[in-house]
Amino acid sequence: MNWANKITAESTQKIMKGQYDVTGVLAFKDGERICHATAIKIMAAFWHKVDRVFFGHAADKGYGINRLCFLEFGTSQKCIHLHFVAHSPIEKNAFCAILNVLWNTFHEDTAELSKNWITPIYCKQAVAGYVTKEIWRFRDDQNVMNCDHINTDDKAYSSFDITAQANRIANHVTVAALDKALSHIPVHMILIRKRADRRRQEAEAKQRERDLRLAGVTTSFRQPTQLHHI
Repeated sequence: MNWANKITAESTQKIMKGQYDVTGVLAFKDGERICHATAIKIMAAFWHKVDRVFFGHAADKGYGINRLCFLEFGTSQKCIHLHFVAHSPIEKNAFCAILNVLWNTFHEDTAELSKNWITPIYCKQAVAGYVTKEIWRFRDDQNVMNCDHINTDDKAYSSFDITAQANRIANHVTVAALDKALSHIPVHMILIRKRADRRRQEAEAKQRERDLRLAGVTTSFRQPTQLHHI
C-alpha cells in the first residue's frame, strides 16, 4: 500500500470509529487570495475560540471539541478551505448553527453563513470519503494537524456546567444570527446529498468503464490463435 492510500485509510478508519456526528467546511470570502499561512492561523485560532466558548478556561487545560480537520485547496489548487468532522457536545443542529455563526463573525476574511456547509452527518462512509479526498497532498505539511483535537477525558462533554456553557454561547451568538444559521442547514443537507449522489454515480460509471476495458483485454487473450497455412 502506498503512502496516499495508507494515510487515507487511516483517517477514514478514525472517522468511522469516532463519535463524529457533524461535518462542515470553513470557507473564506476569497480563498484564492488570502495568504495560506494566515488562513491556517485563523483556522487554528477559531477552533481555540470554539473550545473556549464550550469549555471555558478548561480549554487552556486541554479540553475541547473532539474533531478531525482536513485542509483542501479545491479543483484550482489555490482556494484554501477546511473540511472537518466533529462530535457535538449539544443538540446537533444547534451546534452546527453556532459553529457557522462563530466562523462567520470570527474574522473579516471568513465566509458568510451560506458558504459554510456545516450539518449533521447523514452518512459516515460518504463523509469520510469526501473529507479525506485531498489528504494525500499533505505528506510533508503538518500545519493543519494543529486543528485536530481529541479529549483524553471520556467525561469531558458531561462534566461541565450547562448553564455557564449556555451563557458563554449567548455572549457570542445572537438569537437572530442563530436562527439565520439554522435556516441554512436543511438547504445545505439537500445540496450535500445531491453532491454525494453525483459523486457516487460518477464513481460507478468509471468502475463500469474499467470493467468493460478489463473484459475486452481478457477476451482478447482468450481468442484462439489462428494458424495460417501457405
